[in-house]
Order: sequence, then C-alpha cells, then structure tokens
Amino acid sequence: MEETATPTIRPLEKSQPNDVIALPGNRVGIVIDSSKYGQHVAVVDAADYQAVTPHRWGLLVQTHSHTAYAYANARREDGTRTKVLMHRLIVPGVEQVDHIDGDGLRNTRDNLRAVTATVNQRNSRLRSDNSTGFRGVSRSRGRFMAQISVNGAMRYLGRYDTPLEAAQAWLTAAEDVGGYSDRVLEEQRVAIVAAGGSE
Repeated sequence: MEETATPTIRPLEKSQPNDVIALPGNRVGIVIDSSKYGQHVAVVDAADYQAVTPHRWGLLVQTHSHTAYAYANARREDGTRTKVLMHRLIVPGVEQVDHIDGDGLRNTRDNLRAVTATVNQRNSRLRSDNSTGFRGVSRSRGRFMAQISVNGAMRYLGRYDTPLEAAQAWLTAAEDVGGYSDRVLEEQRVAIVAAGGSE
C-alpha cells in the first residue's frame, strides 16, 4: 500500500481543550459537546493522548451511515486552515484508516488499521437510504438484485423473488470473495435471521 504524505498541522490559536475522562485499560476519553448531536466521548490509548490533546475536538457525522468521527480545525505549515480527523493523527501517512468495529469514535490502536479505499468501503456501515435492509441487495424490475464488488468491479449475483434470497446470495459470495470484516458479515447474518431466513 502506498503511503500518502501527511502535512504537519498545528491547533488553531485560542483552542480550548476538551474535558477528558480516565478510562480503564490505559485509555482516555475525550469529551465532545455538540449542540446538534449532544455529548459524545472519543476514546484513545493513553499513549496517543499527547498527540490529540492540543486540539479542540468537534463531532462530524456522516449523513449516509450516521457514523460519528472526532475532528478538529487546524492550520497547515503554510498557514491555511484544514480539518483533521482524530484517527488520522493516530495512524498518519496511510491511504485510509478503518475502524474495525465501525465505531468512528473508538480511536484505539487495536481498533484502527491501515486499509485501501476498497477495503474501507467494504467495511462501511449499511447506508441509511438502503431500502431493502440488506447489504448488496437492491430492487430491480420488480425483483431483488444481488451484486458484490470484486477487485473494483461489480459482480452480478442474480435476481431473486425476495430480498431475503438475494441477501443470502450476497452473504455466500462475500464469504467466498473475502475482504469483509467479521462485523459486516455478522450484521448481514443477523439481518437475514431477523427477516425469517437461516444462516
């Protein structure tokens, strides 16, 4: 995987630090107050506390997945402003960072891994605008189509009478293709069972 350059950033002047909470397991909680989303806590390992503490952290929520991330406004070396994500400070210089458990505020090293954009996309949460309730399943010509991404190309898995049949086809293909996190596969299994199917 090719590394990307990480610009040197510094906190904005007059930044007030966030409140912190000591957590078990040598971890620290950074309290983030958001007028729109309420109070949240971003978790980091104590070893990474010094890297994140100078910044004033806010909450960034992706609209399609409702995943929350900690971000701060900062300045680059040339003086221009930028936003920096907490997990990018902890794992710098890589293409993308994946939160293994899908929790964008759990920024502990055991929950972060460097990945390609393809792997990160595969392990993203189910979109909120997904109308079938299953990953890889969409409505098509009065039926339900299953498809999966393999090496950047969509592979057609067939059209089915029910979304449940299409979801089971996607799960079988995802297990064969590989590259999906255990969390994603388990979410699909749970959705299938909840809809009356079997694993």
